[in-house]
Amino acid sequence: MSDSSRISPDVFISYASEDRETIAKPLVELLTAVGIKVWFDQFDLKIGDSLTRKIDNGLANCRYGVVILSTSFFGKHYTNRELAGLAQREVDGEKIILPVWVGINERQVREFSPPLADRIAGFWDDGIVSVVSKLIEVIKPELIETLLKRKIIALSCLTTGKEVVDVVVGCHFSYSHYDDPNDEAEINLVGGFIQELRDLGDIWDEIDATDQMRASFRTADLIKELEVAGWTVYGVKMKGKKMVAGVVGEWEWCAIAVIRGIPESIVFMDDQIYIFRTG
Repeated sequence: MSDSSRISPDVFISYASEDRETIAKPLVELLTAVGIKVWFDQFDLKIGDSLTRKIDNGLANCRYGVVILSTSFFGKHYTNRELAGLAQREVDGEKIILPVWVGINERQVREFSPPLADRIAGFWDDGIVSVVSKLIEVIKPELIETLLKRKIIALSCLTTGKEVVDVVVGCHFSYSHYDDPNDEAEINLVGGFIQELRDLGDIWDEIDATDQMRASFRTADLIKELEVAGWTVYGVKMKGKKMVAGVVGEWEWCAIAVIRGIPESIVFMDDQIYIFRTG
C-alpha cells in the first residue's frame, strides 16, 4: 500500500505486538469503515516483503502516525524506532504524531517521552468510538459532516427485560446479529431469544397490560439464561428518515446483538452492526 503506484495511506499505526488483537486491529477496522486509509502491518505486509523497508515506506508516506501508547509499547525496540521516524518528520513543526493512551497515566508517558505527555491524546478508556472521532477531527475533518449523516451509534448493554422491551417495541423493522452457536443448545437459546424478540415486537400492541408484564418477565428470564451461558445482549433503538419498500418516511428501527462475552464496543453504522472485541 505504500508503493508509489498506490494512493498513500492517511495514517500509520504504531503499536506493540501484545496490543494487536485487542487495540490496534479493532481501531484499524473502524477507521477503515469510516473512510480512513490505514497502513497496518498485518494487512500490508506480504510474503517476501522486507519488514524494515515496508515499515519505513509506511512511515514516510502516511500523513499521520497513530501511536498506541501502553506499557507494552514502552518496552519495545521497534516501536521506539517507529516513533523516532515519525518524530523526525515533525522537525518543521507539522503535527504528525497522534497518541492514544491505553491503560497508562501521565507520569508513565512523561518518563517514556516528555514531549508526548504534553500532547492532546485519545484515551482508550473513553471507548473506541470516542477515540476514532478525535482522530478523524485531525486526519480528515471533512468526514465529520458525512459521519454525522451516517450516524455511528453505539449499542448499549441490556441487562433487564424492561430495557430490551423498550428497544424492540414500536419498531417498524430490526437488525440483529449473534455469534455462531457452538451446539444445538446454543442454537435454541440464542436463536430462540432473537425470534421471541421479533414476535414480541409484532404482537405487543395487541396484548393487554397483564400479558405485556408477563412478556417482560419472560424476557428477563431469557437474559439471565444467556448470561449464565456466557452471552451478553446489546441493543439500541433509532429513528429517522429511510426508504423502506420504496417508501421514504420517518421510521423507527432497532439493532440487537447477542454476543459471546463482553466486547470492547458494538456500533451500528450503514445498516450494519460492527463488533470490536477485547481479545
